[in-house]
Amino acid sequence: MVRPHSADQRGFSLIEISIVLVIIGLLLALSAEFAGNYLEKQRYANASSKLSAIEKAMVRFVAVTGRLPCPDTNADGVSDGSPGSCPNITGFDSALGLGTVPYETLGIARDIATDPQGTLFAYAVLEDLTDTGSPPSTPAPFTITQPAQLQNEGFEVQVDNATVQDPTLDPSAGELPTGAAYILMAELWYDDPATNGEDGLGDAIDATTNDIDLAPSYISELVRRPTVAEVAREAERMNFSS
Repeated sequence: MVRPHSADQRGFSLIEISIVLVIIGLLLALSAEFAGNYLEKQRYANASSKLSAIEKAMVRFVAVTGRLPCPDTNADGVSDGSPGSCPNITGFDSALGLGTVPYETLGIARDIATDPQGTLFAYAVLEDLTDTGSPPSTPAPFTITQPAQLQNEGFEVQVDNATVQDPTLDPSAGELPTGAAYILMAELWYDDPATNGEDGLGDAIDATTNDIDLAPSYISELVRRPTVAEVAREAERMNFSS
């Protein structure tokens, strides 16, 4: 004898199955978004940590040589050009050195100079800060004895066309110049090839004036732009403690 199905033995209706599938889909979407955000934060933290290590290596180099290195332009890790005469991408002002971090010259591993996607960090420097002083009686650029020596040294940096670091400030008027000694950038988060026909840092540099103009959407922690005074002070502190 066949028994009739009770109410609690019936199957799921199409509506109930649809609701369950929608809920599962929402949970999967939320999980994917969470995982994506987590991985992005990890990449961000990884790049930021590496940039900090490069900054320390730059200070060590300045403490020993009294100048900054020229960039690497062929990805071999070695600084190209010579003190006071750095190569750059064609089309930029001749006083500018533009390339990637010279990790071999700085004595750091290639991995430290590489962002999470395997691209070497971009590096820009003005040639006068890579010279040891010419003629020899001229102090090296980071041998700062008077605030007036800081005037007109380093990059002017703008964010959304507003100047945030100005090397032209006048110490005699009580203003400390804040020009950036160099620029380090993770190209991964700054890529706008429409600007100057170059990727990353090349897009942020005015080819005529060498000013750096950062987009407001840019992740500021992944651009390092210490002032000339900060680098000189850290290098002096390192020499005193050694």
